[in-house]
Amino acid sequence: MGTSAGCFALTGYFAPFPKLSLAEREIALRSWADSSFELIRKIFSSLKSLIGLTYFAAAGTVCCFRVLLFYSK
Repeated sequence: MGTSAGCFALTGYFAPFPKLSLAEREIALRSWADSSFELIRKIFSSLKSLIGLTYFAAAGTVCCFRVLLFYSK
């Protein structure tokens, strides 16, 4: 999504994703969540999960995810 062509294919905007306004980025991501294509919704869901895990890992709270995901250590 760092190129104009890639961003247009995924969001409908020609500007690279980081250069879009916050409102435009939100619209693009919400369109993925509400897409009629199951694959696009799955990509959105995976991206959302990855971002959430990364956020909590950076905050040092990975231990709660081990419990939630049934990891044993």
